[in-house]
Parts: sequence; structure tokens; C-alpha cells
Amino acid sequence: MELQELLRIGTVTARNAEIMCCKVTFSDTFTNGVTSKDLPVLITRAHGDTYYDLPDIGSKVLCAFLPNGHEEGFILGSYYPKGKVSVMNDNIYLHRFNDGTYIEYDRKKHKLTASCIGDAVITAKGNLSLLADNINLVAKEKIELQANHKPRIGGEGKHV
Repeated sequence: MELQELLRIGTVTARNAEIMCCKVTFSDTFTNGVTSKDLPVLITRAHGDTYYDLPDIGSKVLCAFLPNGHEEGFILGSYYPKGKVSVMNDNIYLHRFNDGTYIEYDRKKHKLTASCIGDAVITAKGNLSLLADNINLVAKEKIELQANHKPRIGGEGKHV
């Protein structure tokens, strides 16, 4: 296998979420596009703690192939097309979704912002603590607080 065949740029044309793989079409050959078999996507964590994020169909990706043929390869990652970077600030971590939902952290301002287009659910099997200098709750319709607890025996206490 020649060196130019070890690293190739292509476009994701299919996703297989069950096995964390994608098919990639390469247009860098003399033929009109060659499509790979399912290629695993390299991620930061895949054992114990896990991370899940497949590139979208249409994403440009860099693929590496082992020297024993085009059957054994990996998607190393996707990259921004020229002029399409959404944030130009190295202090910001941003995960933006197609529907407009995003999670952003600004390291310089020490500020975390999350915005969800649909419902947001936080579940804790243990305690949930909110600690802040100020807390502002705003609801367009209603705010409902519910506590399922056993009454205290022999003690005074006000229940809200």
C-alpha cells in the first residue's frame, strides 16, 4: 500500500450507531467515489467511562488505514471546512446541536451556559444541591415543588 493510501479524506455517507461506525465515500481516486465498509470512529473514551458522538452524514473526515489493505481502518475525526468555524475563541468549549441546543463553557469568564430547545431533565439518585449567590427561577406557566417525606416524630418543624 502506498503512503497516500494510508491517510485519506472522505465524506461520511452512512452511520451505524449500534457499532459506532460510519461508511465514508472517498473521491480522491480515479473512479467516481469509492465507499468504505463500516469504519470505527476513534473517540476519547470507550471502556469504563464512555463517550458517544458520531460524525454527521456529510461531514468531512480524515481516515487512517492499516498497511494490510483498505479493510482495516479508522475515522480519526472530522474537521471544519474552510470558513465554517462557529467560535473563534480559544477560551470557549462549545457543543452545538443542529436543533439549536448548546452547551458552552467560557474558561476566561468561568461561565457555563446551556440552552435546550426541548425538555431538560436532571436526575440524581442521591442528593441534588444548588449553591449560588443568587437563584432566579422563572416559569411561563407554573412552578411545582413536591417533597415526598415521612413526618418527623417528636420534633417541631414547618413543612412547605
